[in-house]
Amino acid sequence: MNMRPDTKITSALRETISAETIRQLNEGSQSAFDEVYHAYFVYLCSIAVYYVHDHDSAAEIVNDVFLSLWDHRSEIFPPVLAYLRRSVQNAAVSHLRSRLYRTGTLTLTDEKLWDYVSDTVTASDDPLAMLADEDLRQRVREQVEQLPPRCRSIFKACMYEGMDYREIAERESLSVSTVRVQMKIAVDKLHEQMKMPLWLIALLLY
Repeated sequence: MNMRPDTKITSALRETISAETIRQLNEGSQSAFDEVYHAYFVYLCSIAVYYVHDHDSAAEIVNDVFLSLWDHRSEIFPPVLAYLRRSVQNAAVSHLRSRLYRTGTLTLTDEKLWDYVSDTVTASDDPLAMLADEDLRQRVREQVEQLPPRCRSIFKACMYEGMDYREIAERESLSVSTVRVQMKIAVDKLHEQMKMPLWLIALLLY
């Protein structure tokens, strides 16, 4: 499945919404909101899906952002795309962070790395630039394949299949503590080999 958005549409989208439409949105115009929604929904979903690698989750993230746009419509000013793009990026990163918490792979120390994401990846005018580096993504995949067999299996189950430690332990007939140790080994090895923080490795895996 090709999750990569067509970045060629970005420039065409930049200012398709006029200042007059935003003024009408500020005043609560439903038709103005619909115009913004239909102009940017697909593009914003393409950004979200590249982060979370799931179409349903991406659509939910974008719809939540548009709901927030409506709730704060009186505070919006042009260019609205910049606001929407940043909101989707932040929401997608929060979604991934929440997922890593649920699977037990994000520690309080790692939380600082995710704060760094908000200041780097999500601050770019081209939100897909860093994540679109296929050579970098391939390097991560190759390093995952170099992990010891049990370690690799557990890591893939967690990061690729979204299983939590308990589910992995049941499937592999292991203790939860063993799964946790194997995940730590995998993360440490990837960090050592790739010389990059956990947050970037996690994003490149999706």
